[in-house]
Parts: sequence; structure tokens; C-alpha cells
Amino acid sequence: MRLEAAINSGKTLFRPFIIKPPFESGKDIFCLRNQRVVNGYRKISFKGIELVVPKSLPRDTVDLRIVPNVKKGLAEVRIWNRSELVSVQLVKHEDLELNI
Repeated sequence: MRLEAAINSGKTLFRPFIIKPPFESGKDIFCLRNQRVVNGYRKISFKGIELVVPKSLPRDTVDLRIVPNVKKGLAEVRIWNRSELVSVQLVKHEDLELNI
């Protein structure tokens, strides 16, 4: 009863979950994170794997958002550059050395 009254009067600390721009989904928030620098061939190296990074210049720092999927055994690597999602790639957990 007290909780309902607090919610109705707006005197509660509960807030709706809102994803703030530039992010697009919860995958960009609840994930493993890392950063890499793009080389002259517009590629980055992560755990011995080379990933192509379109729409970026050499020496740009890109943010990696890695979302593991236990059921499929694949991780979704989301690459962000300057607040823009530039690439989404699927990589095996073994290649990224994820022990899930």
C-alpha cells in the first residue's frame, strides 16, 4: 500500500529503464567492453583475431562491446566509433577465449 502510494505521488526512487542515445539496445550497456586503435588497413586485432572496421580512419580509437551468447556459442562484437555503430560481427567464444 505504501509503495503504491509512493509510486502514484512520484516519491519513489524507482525509474523506468531508458537506453540513452547513441546506444541502441541493452546489448550496448550490459556487455564486456574494450578499446582498440584502427590500423592503416582499417582493421583491429583482438585476441589474435583481425576484425574489419568500416567507416573509420586509421588511428581512430574504437569501442568494442562484446555480448556473449551461451546457447549459440557465438559472441556478438559491436564496434562503435565516434558515437556511431559501425560494425556488428559474430565470433566464436573459443576464438575470443571466453570461458562461458
